[in-house]
Amino acid sequence: MTAALPAQGLACDPALYQDALPRSRVLVIDDDQVALGFVGSILLQDGHEVCAVSSAATGMRVLDVFRPDVVLTDIVMPDMDGIELIMAVRLARLDTRIIAMSGRGGCLAALDLLEMAEKLGANYVLSKPIDHERLLALVDLAREGKAAP
Repeated sequence: MTAALPAQGLACDPALYQDALPRSRVLVIDDDQVALGFVGSILLQDGHEVCAVSSAATGMRVLDVFRPDVVLTDIVMPDMDGIELIMAVRLARLDTRIIAMSGRGGCLAALDLLEMAEKLGANYVLSKPIDHERLLALVDLAREGKAAP
């Protein structure tokens, strides 16, 4: 099952899943359009229902409407950083599993940002560039509520 994600904005089309129930509902948030499309496409091909948005503010607005099992968020974003988003999601939806991802950080290294994300509520972390197999493994672990290896 594949579907094209829009270049920007929001992609949440339940019509894509009429033939089969999705494995899980994943909200993907990343201001990098290439990464957003790449991650969204991988998850769609693996049978997940995907809502892909290009800002943390938009992600917060669709959180209660889309009701994701998993939130996959970048950390460094212009409108609201992923750390703020993680803390807000943790307060709003305790049962939602969170995967934080980062590949840069300016003054802070990506690993420092990911460590901070874990301490503030992310269940899992993923370094960019995204490894396809690791991404799918973490989403499966998140869906099942298991700890990362």
